[in-house]
Amino acid sequence: MSRSFPAQISNSRVFISPGDTISLITDGSHIYEISGKYSGNYLFHYLLKQKNLRFIRPTSKHENNWREFKEEVQTLRQNKIAVLDSLHSISLTSEEFYSFSKREIAYSYYAQLLSVILSKKAPKRDILTEEDVIEIEQLVLLKATSDIDIKSLFFQEFAANYLKWKFNHIENKDDKLTQGLDFIKSNYSSTCVESLMCYWFFNYCSTYLAIDNPSHFDSLYSSNSVFFKSYEFRERMQEIYSKIHGIEISIPIDVQLTELLSKRINRTTLGKIIADNNRYQYCVLDFWASWCQPCIKDRLNSAPTKNFLKRKNIKIISISVDHSSKNWERALEKYKWEEDEYLLLDSLSLLLSKYQIQSFPRYILIDPTKRHIISLNAPRIASLDSWKEFIFYLEKKTKSIK
Repeated sequence: MSRSFPAQISNSRVFISPGDTISLITDGSHIYEISGKYSGNYLFHYLLKQKNLRFIRPTSKHENNWREFKEEVQTLRQNKIAVLDSLHSISLTSEEFYSFSKREIAYSYYAQLLSVILSKKAPKRDILTEEDVIEIEQLVLLKATSDIDIKSLFFQEFAANYLKWKFNHIENKDDKLTQGLDFIKSNYSSTCVESLMCYWFFNYCSTYLAIDNPSHFDSLYSSNSVFFKSYEFRERMQEIYSKIHGIEISIPIDVQLTELLSKRINRTTLGKIIADNNRYQYCVLDFWASWCQPCIKDRLNSAPTKNFLKRKNIKIISISVDHSSKNWERALEKYKWEEDEYLLLDSLSLLLSKYQIQSFPRYILIDPTKRHIISLNAPRIASLDSWKEFIFYLEKKTKSIK
C-alpha cells in the first residue's frame, strides 16, 4: 500500500485516481492525508506551501520599479513549474493533473500582472511584452480546452482581469457591457459562458453606483437569460437585477447563522451582531485579513471616513478572514483595533461563497433593521469622497421613494 502524503488542495481541482485513499484532517486548514498511485497530484500544492511558492503581493518597494515586481512573479512561475516537472518526471502526477496545473500556473501569473495594470499602479510597458500578450490571447481561446478549467478560481480571476483589461478603453458603460458579452459568447466554451457573463454583468453594476437608465441592462439581461441554466448563476443574476433596480436583497437565515468569534473570544453569529446594531441606519461589513496589505493600509487611512459615517449613524463591523486566530489577535493588538472586531470561523462559509467574497478588502452595506443588503460592493473605507457620493445617492433615492 502506498504511504500517505499531506496535501494542500488550495482552491484547486482535486484529481483522484482509482484506488486512492483520502482522509480529512479536521483542523480547519483544508489539509488532507492522501495515498494512491499519483501522490504528486495531492502533494504538489503542499510542496508549494512548504517552499513558500504561493503568491507575491506588490509592496511599496515595487512602486518605483514594477519591472522588478514582474521578475519576481516570473521567477515564482518558473519555480512552480519546476516543482510540477520534478513530480511528473518520476511519474507521480497524472497527465490530466500535469497539463491542468501548468495552465493554472499561467492563469495565476497573468491574472496578477493584469491586476497591477488595472489598478493603475504599473504601466503596461513595464509588465507585458508582445510575447505575453500573445500567450494571454492563446489562454483566452478555450474552446478546445477541457471544461475543468472553468471551475478553476485561477482561471476565473484571469478571465475577469482579461475582460476588464481588454475593454478598459471603452468609456461608455453600456457599450462596454454589450461588447464584453459579445466577446464572451464568441470566444468561450458553452460551459464557461454563463460564469463569465454573470461576472461581466456583476462588474457592470458594481463599477457604477447608480444606473440612471436600466433599460439597456434589462434588454441584455432578457436576451441572454437563456445562457443561465444553473441555479447558482440564475440566483446571482437575480441579485444583480435587484441591485440595478434598487430592490433590496434579503440576507438568508443560513447566512445569518455564520459563526464569528468576538475579540473577547466569545462565539456569536452574523444575525446576532446585526440584531445588536439595528439602531443604526446602515452597517458596513468590512472583510479583511492580517496578511492583506491593502486592507491594513485602508484601515489605517480610514479616520475621516469613519467620522463621516458616525455622523450619518452608520456602524462599521469588521470581519477578519484569517485562518489563524493568533494572526488576527496579533494584528488587533499591533494596530490597537478593539471595537466591533470579529473573526470568521469557517473559511468555506456560505457567507463568502454566496456573495463571491474572494478578494480583500471588501465592503458590504446592509440595513440592519430590515436585514437587507444595500450594496454588495461598497466603496473602500479610506475613500471619503466615494462614501460621500454614495450616501448622497442613497439619501436621494430614499427621498424619491417617499
